[in-house]
Amino acid sequence: MTIPTRPSAAGPQSVMALGTVQLGLPYGSANKIGQPALEDARAIVLRAVAGGISALDTARGYGESESRLGLIMTDDLRRKATVYTKLSPLSELDGGEPSESVVRAAVDESVDASRRELRMSYLPVLLLHRAHHYTAFGGAIWQRLLELRRDGVVGRLGLSANTPEDLAEALDDADVSHIQLPFNLLDWRWKAAGVPERIAARRDLTVHARSCFLQGILVSPADAWPIPANEANQWIARLDSLAARFGLPSRAALCFAHALAQPWITSILVGLESIEQLEENLGLASIGPLAPEQAAACESELAGANVRLITPSLWQKQ
Repeated sequence: MTIPTRPSAAGPQSVMALGTVQLGLPYGSANKIGQPALEDARAIVLRAVAGGISALDTARGYGESESRLGLIMTDDLRRKATVYTKLSPLSELDGGEPSESVVRAAVDESVDASRRELRMSYLPVLLLHRAHHYTAFGGAIWQRLLELRRDGVVGRLGLSANTPEDLAEALDDADVSHIQLPFNLLDWRWKAAGVPERIAARRDLTVHARSCFLQGILVSPADAWPIPANEANQWIARLDSLAARFGLPSRAALCFAHALAQPWITSILVGLESIEQLEENLGLASIGPLAPEQAAACESELAGANVRLITPSLWQKQ
C-alpha cells in the first residue's frame, strides 16, 4: 500500500506525514503504550517511508526523537523522505531581556544540536516551535534563522502555530514557507478567522495539520475525553452517525477523510507509537477525502464545540 501525494511548493507531498514525538518520549492523552524501543521505532520509520510517507516531523523538544532519527535514517531513506525539525523552545530566554548576542547564540546552539543529533549538516526544513518567537526579542530569532538560511545551514523556514492569532503576521511573510497547525473536524477557529483563504492566496506554502484525532480523544471512549461523560457521548454519537451516513468504517476514518477534504492542507501529520497504529493510519490515508458536501455537513452538524474541548493545553486548567 502506497498512500497518495499532493502537489506543493516543495514538490509532491504524501497526504500523511509521520510525527515522531512518540518515538522520543511518552506523549499524548490517549497513549497507552509509551515510548517504543529503538528497534520498534526503526520498524515504524522504515514502514512509513515504504508506504509512501515523504515527511518526518521532529523537534529539539521531542526527547530522543532527533537522535533516534539520526540513527535510523540511512542515505536511501533521506532521499525518499524529508526530516522537518523545530527550533528549541528556547525556555532559557524566558522571563528576561537577553541581549541580541545571547539570543543569536541560543538559536545557533539549537540548530547545531539538531544537526548533530540528526547527523545532517543541512536542515532542509526548520520551524519555530513557539510561534511568538517570530516577533520575540525584536525579531532577533527569526533574523538569525534568515542568516543561517543564507549561509546554507538551513532551508525552508516556518513556524508551528496553535491558534489563528499565531499566523496573523506570518502569513504575509514570503520567508515563511511552512506552517504546522492543529486541525480536526470539531475545530472551527481556522475557518472563522479566514485562515484557509489566506493560505490559498499563498501558493508557496506547505501546511501540515496535526491533531486530526485531537490527541486521540476523538477516537476514544467517553471516559478519555476531557469533558463529562454525558457530553462526550453526545459528540461520539454525532461522529458515529456521520461516519455511518458516509459509509465510513469508523470515527477515525471520518476524522481523516474530513481533514483530507480541506484543500488548504497539504498533509495530515499523525503521531503514533506502534507499527499497528501506522498500518491503520496508512489505510485511512488511502480512503480519500470526503466530498465537499459531506465536509460541509460535518462542519454544520458538529458546530459549537467549546474552545476548551479543542485546546489540549486547557484540559487540565479549571
